[in-house]
Amino acid sequence: MNEIANHADGGSERVESWTARVWPSWLVVVLQASLFVLCVTPSIDNFVRFIFLMAGPLACFVLFSLAFVFFSRLRWWVSLSTLAFTMLLGIVAVQFSAPRTEIAYWMYGVPLTMMLISVGLLACRRVKPIGQLVGMTLLVSLGWGWLSIIRIDGIDGSYVPDIAFRWSPSSEQRLLANSDFELPEGSEPKGWEVHSESWPGFRGRNRDSRVTDPISPMDWEVEPPRERWRRPVGPGWSSMTVVSGRLFTQEQRGDDELVVCYDANTGTLIWFHAEPSRFEEVTSGAGPRATPTYADGRVFAYGAKGILVALDAFTGQLLWKRDLMQEVNAKLPVWGFSSSPAVFGDVVLVYAGGDGNDGLMALDCSTGETRWSNPASGMNFSSAQPATINGQSMAVFIQAGSARGLSPRTGEELWRYDIEGGSDPPIVQAQQITDDMLIVPLGDGIGVAAVSIQQEASGNWKATERWQSRNLKPSFNDFVYHDGALYGFDKEIFACIDASNGKRLWKRGRYGFGQAVILESCRQILVTTEQGEVVLVDAVPNRFQELGRIECLANKTWNHPVVAENKLYVRNSEEMVCYDLASNSR
Repeated sequence: MNEIANHADGGSERVESWTARVWPSWLVVVLQASLFVLCVTPSIDNFVRFIFLMAGPLACFVLFSLAFVFFSRLRWWVSLSTLAFTMLLGIVAVQFSAPRTEIAYWMYGVPLTMMLISVGLLACRRVKPIGQLVGMTLLVSLGWGWLSIIRIDGIDGSYVPDIAFRWSPSSEQRLLANSDFELPEGSEPKGWEVHSESWPGFRGRNRDSRVTDPISPMDWEVEPPRERWRRPVGPGWSSMTVVSGRLFTQEQRGDDELVVCYDANTGTLIWFHAEPSRFEEVTSGAGPRATPTYADGRVFAYGAKGILVALDAFTGQLLWKRDLMQEVNAKLPVWGFSSSPAVFGDVVLVYAGGDGNDGLMALDCSTGETRWSNPASGMNFSSAQPATINGQSMAVFIQAGSARGLSPRTGEELWRYDIEGGSDPPIVQAQQITDDMLIVPLGDGIGVAAVSIQQEASGNWKATERWQSRNLKPSFNDFVYHDGALYGFDKEIFACIDASNGKRLWKRGRYGFGQAVILESCRQILVTTEQGEVVLVDAVPNRFQELGRIECLANKTWNHPVVAENKLYVRNSEEMVCYDLASNSR
């Protein structure tokens, strides 16, 4: 009996010898989950969130590997084989991943496999070593296998991915399958007379999303706007330009970037110009980022890979073209070239990002020849902004670390405002609010500053900071100004601050990372939410009040809305829609 008992005790000792310790691995999994929660928390600094998203999986996988090998009580060949199998299968899976999904294997795949290994360790902690190895590698195989059958169609402003099965057609594929996008045979543009330039480029006449045309006050809860037309469009984050009944925008169609002209009243295609170019990345997907600019019968459009074209606005005929990324040896920005062309007299300004002086470039509107260029290196997603201070026209341009006022004619630097600690790539526009005051964004999700621009008796210019505020922290969402107050996005929440001191007046409206337009005559704001709704808000500083909302578009909407000729135009990377505003007044 003692022999039998001793034999049984020996079996118990052998079982105990391969029983795994699970808490060290799960501790790292909980840490990774906490970092991921911080990544999708918009109130946290955007740079910190990005570091958590990209560096978190690396740091946690190193910690996980150490815990798994040295503290799990697994046989060394089980732990090392599991980790080696995980990494090898991950490398193989990436080779067969859907387009634009590769980075998702890092951001989401590594944390997922750590969790699955920990689940397998917990489930198989008392089985024999070979069973532990089989259980964990089986779960890892299921994890990498699941990632192999999905694709990422983009990531929203909170870093939450839009996931679809890789065999399901994308919106662009459905569009290409259902439309050949050809003009009818013999179609010619009909007569077109330019009688108004109500919205000639990015964010309107002065690039400030301000509508000065008379519009009566509206109440959408009583009478929502009437939809006039709706049509599918190709991917892209371009806004729209509306001039005398014509609408110009940019979109992707297969391997071509298109500049497209539609009838603004019906949505009917009038002409398009195609350039063989395609840009896409995991966050925003495919398509151009900039918005066309109309001036003196021409349309200027800048592609995501740095191709600038000048087109005849009537026919779409190519007048001239510059492939700036190739010409100035510029690096392709991570989100593509996004600078909307800015016309100052007879020159058009775009950010090229080349070496030496080939940063911000001014080209002749008629010929495309370079008039002047200015150093401005690094990634930059903003555009030149017009300002008139003390009667002098200026181009305000933000680059990493500074905002500058330049002479549009010569490129001479008139003044500079240094942004302390400003290393973020610029995205949001500066905005003039009074004769001598600018509101300058300090960086992605950091805050804004009020900067006074004065000309001294000597003729020199001086930029003086009046205040800084963290109460309005725009990311890629431009703000608007009206009657002493600034309205815009404090990260993902709509807010209002006092333009005289930067103090918060209210913060309401969880609209995600959207955009806004101010209707000056009726003191109302149209806000497009990140989810595709349009919300009507009163532009009053002492209270927040919604006056109704409409379900406009179905998916992520980052494009700037347009109000022109008493119509509202909204688009995203899938659809474009027009609403009548004239009959919806109170």
